Amino acid sequence: MSGPETPGELFRVALQIDGDYQVFADTPWHGRSPEELAREVCATLARPPSTWHATWHPIEPTLTAPPNISGPSWQPARF
Repeated sequence: MSGPETPGELFRVALQIDGDYQVFADTPWHGRSPEELAREVCATLARPPSTWHATWHPIEPTLTAPPNISGPSWQPARF
């Protein structure tokens, strides 16, 4: 998780691309109900991936470039 959020304030969706990458999209809870949070997550995932604020991690160690679907705000994941 990144930014000013503290642990437990973000809901993380983890996706896999062709067994090559993991992609993480975080959505702030901000006191939302589970239904409101689910709507926000679905709305984010309905947009083109290049518009998401996401992080990525290669599953295959030889991959150093971001996934082809990434956008300008995508960053490598830090663990």
